[in-house]
Amino acid sequence: MLLKIINSLIGMIIIFLGLIFMSITVNDESFKTFTYRSFGILIVLAGGFYLKTIAKLGHKFETHCSTVHSFI
Repeated sequence: MLLKIINSLIGMIIIFLGLIFMSITVNDESFKTFTYRSFGILIVLAGGFYLKTIAKLGHKFETHCSTVHSFI
């Protein structure tokens, strides 16, 4: 359980760093701004992938949803 919490925190930190890169704006340098935002999007996607696979946060929700749908 402790390992799952640590992995979740690591995933959220990765996503937070990606959001920081996405919010960077360089005045009068559109290419640098585009580069930072593209890099931020890649980091956010990597953080989401980390949360989905390593921390296995998406699996519990999917089994819960399938259980709810089986009762309906």
